[in-house]
This record gives sequence, C-alpha cells and structure tokens, in this order.
Amino acid sequence: MHWMVERAVLDEVQKQILSAVVNRPGPHWIQGYAGTGKTIIVTLAIAEIRRRHPKARVCFVTYTHALKDLVASGLGDDVEVFTVDAFTSQTGTYDWVFIDEVQDLTEEHISKIKSRGRLLVWAGDPNQSLFHRRVSAGRLPVVLGAKGMELVNIHRYSQKVFQIASSIYDSTIHEDALVNVEDDVGVYLHKASSPDAEIEWVWEKAKTVTVIERPAAILFPTHDLAYEFARGVCSLEGLNAPPARVQKGKTVDYSDFNEHFRKKRLPLQFLGSNNGSLPESDVRELCYLMTYKSAKGLDFNSVFVPGLNEEISFEDGKPIQLSRDEWQRKFLFVALTRSRRDIFMSYYGKPHPYLAEMPPDVITHLGAGAARRRRL
Repeated sequence: MHWMVERAVLDEVQKQILSAVVNRPGPHWIQGYAGTGKTIIVTLAIAEIRRRHPKARVCFVTYTHALKDLVASGLGDDVEVFTVDAFTSQTGTYDWVFIDEVQDLTEEHISKIKSRGRLLVWAGDPNQSLFHRRVSAGRLPVVLGAKGMELVNIHRYSQKVFQIASSIYDSTIHEDALVNVEDDVGVYLHKASSPDAEIEWVWEKAKTVTVIERPAAILFPTHDLAYEFARGVCSLEGLNAPPARVQKGKTVDYSDFNEHFRKKRLPLQFLGSNNGSLPESDVRELCYLMTYKSAKGLDFNSVFVPGLNEEISFEDGKPIQLSRDEWQRKFLFVALTRSRRDIFMSYYGKPHPYLAEMPPDVITHLGAGAARRRRL
C-alpha cells in the first residue's frame, strides 16, 4: 500500500515522537492536525516494537473498519487489528495497545481499553471528532493519563487544500508548521446544470483520475446520498439500479451492492462499515464511495466532494455541545482533508454559503461555474 512511508523520510518532529514511543514506557498520546502523519507514526512504532520484542502481544485498535483494514495491510498477519467495538467486547491483555482516532472514543471505551493494555499509545485529533458524547479536548489528557506529543508539519495535502479546509473550520496549527507547497495540485469547483448532470460529471472525471494503486474517493455526508449517486451511475451506464444496502445492527451491509458493480465490471465500490477493500485497489482500478465518517483517517490522491448545494446538510444527527454551524463545518473539514493531491468540488443550483468563504485564488472553476465565479 502506497500510504506507508519509510522511517528515513520522516521529519525531525516525527522521528522524535517515534523514538519516544518505542524507547520510553507509556502511556503516550500522539496528536496533531489532519495530515500530520499520526497513523504512519503508530504503524512504524508497531513494526519496530515487533522487531525488538517478537514474542510480545501487540495490537492496533481504531474506530472505523476502513482504517482497520488499511493498517492491517501495512502490518501483515503478525499483529492483531481491531475496531473499538470488537476489542472492547473481548477479554485478555496485551503488552502494547495502539489506539488511533482516540477523539472518537467514549470514556467507557477508554476505560475498557486501559484495562487490557500494559503499555498504551493513543493517537488522534480532537478537531476531527464527529461523534456525540465523546470526551472533550480539554479532558482527554486526564482520561488518557498522558500528555500529548504534537506532530506539527502537514504532509498529506497541499497548501491549497489547507487553505480551503482551514477557511471552513479554523482549527489552530503550530506556528512553525510546514505545509506541502506543490504547485501542480488542483482545487477544482464545477457547477452542474442539474443533479443528473453533476453525477455524470463526477463519474466521468473520477474514472479518468482512477488508476491501479491510486484510487479516487467520492465522499457524501450520508449513506442515502451515496446510494443515490450509485443509482445515477447505473442509469448512465444503462444498468439496473444497485441492490439496496441492508442495516445489520450498527453496521450497513453493502455486499450485494458491491457485487453488482463487480459483475458489471464497473470500477465502483462502497468502502466503510466493514464493506469493500482498500488492498483491492492495488490490483485493479477502483473508485470508492464513502461517507465523511468512514473516510476519517484515510487519504486518497483524488477526492470528490459533490452536492455542495445551498440546502445540503453536512452533519449527521443533531449537534451536542456545539452550534449547528460549527458541527457542519467539522464534517466538511474532514471531507476536504482526505486528499493527498487534487480536490474536485461540485454543486448544482445555488452553491452552499461555505463555498464563498474559500479563498478564490486557489480554486479553478470548471464548466459553467467559471462564468459565475464572482457570485459564489
């Protein structure tokens, strides 16, 4: 998987934090803005501890199935990888427990994880919490029993992507932070003439940028919107509508849905909620449909964020402790920061007001949207 990096290419802060994790007794808390490399440091630390202590029991725990599968692909078969729900429902202890996306855990989750690990390494960013009744940023150090070690430099995405994301949700980064300044990265905005025209534009563009080992992702706030997009793709391709997803407890089953596209040889797959496969994109072209929540912790070369219309709701459920505006901004911020390189935003009708807050000099307007640049 191409998301992995070698230890030799880490920046100095990353190297210092990695050294602290593998050489000093925990607990440790690795924190940092989206794209600073928290999951990479965790994965490299696990690999080093496995090398030094081959008989130790080591596991990785995270909130989403998609991130669990990604990390498993980089670690191999000798490290156990769990979702939080699977891990906290079991018994038994480990020498090291590494926990990513800690901002998504409840205090009860944290307590159960603590009871099962001798040495604990937590990682996460409170700014990216998208779930209700989670531990507040101010209380996290107390609950975790660890002082945060902060990653500062943003490696995942470019200065352009950083500018549009931070214009939507202004979460403070370290004053000395460096941000990728690649000039050939694009931030694009397309205005479509209708919902069907937008689906067609996104689908055709996604197919052109998707290659083996470099999948694209199309992100939606809800499962319903992801399904409607897939339904539109089938209409464009002259196919029957895809099978409906099936709710199974806390998860959603897309098995029949994904099999429909596989049989029709279309490079489309739903990823998340224990569906789809990231490693599969290493051997065939795949474009992933995902919800904003499922995409947390992941990144892709090209990311599509469609449906940015005036009436869209980005959040999932009613906000608690935050205003509705801040809650919505956090969801869109997470979606925008999933890209390593290019972001393709689109809408039809009237644009969402948040688009007017983005710096216009970093956005390339495509199609009909170019004529209305000043009206955003």
